[in-house]
Amino acid sequence: MQTVQKWRSKAITQTQPPQHLQNIKTIVSISYINKISQNLTNNTEDFKSIPTVEELKQFIIKQTNELLTAHLKCIKIEKKLEIVDINVNSLFQNQNAIELYIIDLKELSMF
Repeated sequence: MQTVQKWRSKAITQTQPPQHLQNIKTIVSISYINKISQNLTNNTEDFKSIPTVEELKQFIIKQTNELLTAHLKCIKIEKKLEIVDINVNSLFQNQNAIELYIIDLKELSMF
């Protein structure tokens, strides 16, 4: 839990991401840190026990993609943009907030 709390404070003070990723990265950094923190605290359906790094990674990817799809619909972009991998090291070791890797970079041209 301490790691999540540290990560939350880092996310709020992070340097600005590139303009085309700014809204997405902000949403991911703050909204899902809160969600993950809540799930870890409440021991809900998502995590029956302390999650492994891989389980946490898959949870973040799944939850982030749901939010990303909803966000793209809100700003009237119908194309599918999906996060398929994240840098796990940045979750626990990096001084910056989570780094997201969107593998199909050509999709970014829609912004």
